[in-house]
Amino acid sequence: MRASAKATASTAVVAGVGLIGLLARVAYFTDHRPILFSGVDGTWYSTVGHSFATGHLGTVPALGGGRVVSFRFPPAFPAVLGIGERVLFWMSTLHAQLWTCAVLGAIAASLTAALVWRVSSRATPGVRLVLTAVAGLLIALNPLVIGTTATLMSESLYVPVVAGALLAADHLVTSGSRVAGVTLGAVVAVGALTRSEGIVVLGAIVVAAVFAARVRSGRPALVPGAIALAIGVAAVAGWSAFASVQAGRLVVMSTNGGSLALGANCPLAWGGSGDGYWDSQCEALARHRIRASTRAQTDEVQRYTNAHAFTLGPELSPARQAEVSSAQLGEALARIRAHPLRAAFAVPHRLARGLGLSTSSAQRSSEQFEGRIPWWDTPGRWLFALVILPLALVGTWSVLAHRSRAGAIARGALEPVRLAPALVAVGAWLVVTASTYGSTRFRAAAEPSFAVLATVGGLVVVLGAVHVLSRGERDVPVAA
Repeated sequence: MRASAKATASTAVVAGVGLIGLLARVAYFTDHRPILFSGVDGTWYSTVGHSFATGHLGTVPALGGGRVVSFRFPPAFPAVLGIGERVLFWMSTLHAQLWTCAVLGAIAASLTAALVWRVSSRATPGVRLVLTAVAGLLIALNPLVIGTTATLMSESLYVPVVAGALLAADHLVTSGSRVAGVTLGAVVAVGALTRSEGIVVLGAIVVAAVFAARVRSGRPALVPGAIALAIGVAAVAGWSAFASVQAGRLVVMSTNGGSLALGANCPLAWGGSGDGYWDSQCEALARHRIRASTRAQTDEVQRYTNAHAFTLGPELSPARQAEVSSAQLGEALARIRAHPLRAAFAVPHRLARGLGLSTSSAQRSSEQFEGRIPWWDTPGRWLFALVILPLALVGTWSVLAHRSRAGAIARGALEPVRLAPALVAVGAWLVVTASTYGSTRFRAAAEPSFAVLATVGGLVVVLGAVHVLSRGERDVPVAA
């Protein structure tokens, strides 16, 4: 196949899986319109996104009047929602935001497909196109990934950002250019401003890309890697400095860290149906660490929330937001120090929940409150447990075990070292999950990697089976 024909075919496949992903998400949110309750994260993202769209720069109504910046979560996703609302100006706020999330999901599918097209350069054109389509469809049609669309949470942006980071990292691996470093750094910055732990996962991808470049060519891409990390760290430092100045105390990325830590490290999250998960009721355990005046204001916000079930409550001042988060973090750390074994025993449960291998009534209730559909998520859990995860493990083995039959099949289609960033992204996500709590929606950081590794694993399984059935009498034409 000529180069022009291959480029045309690959473009068609990449665009095709993106279109399929878009249509699947539109069909999903058309049939399952979200209900944004006052206490869910999606309501915050939607409200702050509308603030950006209406020229209020992300500020929200403050307790006592006026407007104030809410530092509950980083700003990138609501900013993107605001841009989407302005572009789709003829739609209602909710429909514009849902369409924006659907487009982000389509982009994630296309970027994952484009990544596999790049890394499978050793395969024959036909095999390469099939691998590209399979990887893209594992994002486009994955029920759990589709389900994030209607929740209006940051995972909708995080999946395409991680896929884009892996694609940019592969450019860095193959070219080692400073332009690739700047491109990767820009993606890392967006990801770091999307989720508080984004710099950890995306920074790990950068480090893996530098390592892979050295193994592949013998020349470490230290300068472009340093550029990428510097841009990402600058984004984190800049936003954290702004938040800290506004709050009058240190704030790293957001004021949600305290709630996250305490909700995952309390009796309700260390046993029973909540083991390894998170419980909002645990936030009250830090009340004694908060000043009386701040407690009175949080109680007032809670009364407003109870009376207005579908509206984001008024926000505290940045100083009080930070005070509450600091108190919650202090209480969480105190409980971890007092009960280190109970905290450690929660880690396997967190990982099992993150992988979708374990769930509970508490988790299902929380996810339904967030806007997930239980009967829709269940097939997604089974798809991951029975298909994607086993094939991803095979793909991982084929990358790491160079001398095995699986490794030989993989090398016929790709350079295994180029999958190092994808493998490291999964490892970083596992570390983050073990340190926080388990939820399948947090797997957004690893979904593109799992799709890529599962695609490689599927190739190894299929061609290995063909080899066995043919008794080794002929080779399978996988390499170009």
